[in-house]
Amino acid sequence: MTEAIRQLTGEAGERAVPDASSAWSPASAWSPTTGACAPAPSSWAARGMTMPLMKPRRKNPVLRTRQMNLPPWARGRTALGMTAAAAEGRFELQVCQRCQAVQYPPRDACHRCLSPRAEVDAAVAAPASCSSETVLHHSNDPFYRERLPWRLGLVRLDAGPTVIVHLHGDVAVAAATPRQAAVRVHVGARLDRAGAAVLIGFPPRRANTWPTTRCCAR
Repeated sequence: MTEAIRQLTGEAGERAVPDASSAWSPASAWSPTTGACAPAPSSWAARGMTMPLMKPRRKNPVLRTRQMNLPPWARGRTALGMTAAAAEGRFELQVCQRCQAVQYPPRDACHRCLSPRAEVDAAVAAPASCSSETVLHHSNDPFYRERLPWRLGLVRLDAGPTVIVHLHGDVAVAAATPRQAAVRVHVGARLDRAGAAVLIGFPPRRANTWPTTRCCAR
């Protein structure tokens, strides 16, 4: 491939083939003048040449390019247990080995009995009730700034803790007044682009159809 590019760009020196206009590879032929590819005959496959990299499409200068940023990735060492569970598609929270209290966010000690034996080693019931939600229209973080608006919800797990989750677009709007019934969601732990665990609120009936590892792909 390197030799073919040198021949087409005039950098082959004494090995230059006069009037070279295209190069053949086992799969296709590429012309520097037209930028088009055509299927190569099978007889050229034995030459050992590979197809050069295609030229990228020209960008529209009017359209804004989305920046390739990563979401906030800073996590404490105590929260790495949730990340390890989310990498395997499990939703786990800290459970005190002394009083069996479930807590979130992860801490170095139990919030109830102050025991240091709080470990992320037990699966927690994912059903929850979304009591309120908000839609971000502004963020100081570059990742979320490129993807606004962004839905967030305050949900209370049936296991006890109250957590803030990223709400999926198919989740119904949360109750506006205390008299209205809370919206039921299914909380799942996923990995974002930075490889950190995040909590997402899915519709209850479709919770088992979503990917089990990655999220925040848009």
